[in-house]
Amino acid sequence: MTATVAATMSSRIYTDGHEIDGSWVLRIYVTDLNVERSLRVKGELHIGGVMLRLVEDLEKRKDATLHE
Repeated sequence: MTATVAATMSSRIYTDGHEIDGSWVLRIYVTDLNVERSLRVKGELHIGGVMLRLVEDLEKRKDATLHE
């Protein structure tokens, strides 16, 4: 499986005083499945954690389509 990754920094500064959480959206394109997923991540998440969240997200969507 091949994946292409792109990160987009989140501009989470709000004028009404909400706190910045330091997260960003990580876009992942899995070429073998021809799917793109976006995960909100923080810097402390390691690559194994990213892969686990990606697989869990793909399985949830696969299960949902099987029950339609």
